[in-house]
Amino acid sequence: MSRMIANLCLFVLAAVCSTDASSKQEFVRQLGGACGEDSKIIATCAAGLTCKDGYCEQKSYLSAASASCREIMIKAGVIGARETVPVHDGFCYKHCDGMYERAMAASEVTARLLLRASAGSQAFAEEFAKLSDSEKAVFKAAEDKCDSCGKQCTIGAGFLGRGGY
Repeated sequence: MSRMIANLCLFVLAAVCSTDASSKQEFVRQLGGACGEDSKIIATCAAGLTCKDGYCEQKSYLSAASASCREIMIKAGVIGARETVPVHDGFCYKHCDGMYERAMAASEVTARLLLRASAGSQAFAEEFAKLSDSEKAVFKAAEDKCDSCGKQCTIGAGFLGRGGY
């Protein structure tokens, strides 16, 4: 019996020593802190943060459509890094009076077109030609309004949906 206890103790001691030698130190980082894993440590981000490009950043709760629209508007210089933008069924815009009403009126037609082809492509033109006259007029009104807003508005399949958080 004592031999069995001695073997058990040796086994437990070996298991403890082996896990200590191979385990990594774990750290929880705050906003802006370095995160990731190397041979010695695992650095994770605190609650509400995510690890991006090796640093802890605030988690984004934006929809994919809103995040995509926001990126484009930041690159175009329309908005700052802390601003958000409206996204409605294929239209991404900021400071474009009347765009909401036009985008909502064209929702069904825009979604149908953008699910079949990319805006501005030959396939899009072919799909547009298949629409009824009233559908063409509704979409064209929204497209013209968007075009009149310049870089403040863009159309694309990446913006399908209503955005949101």
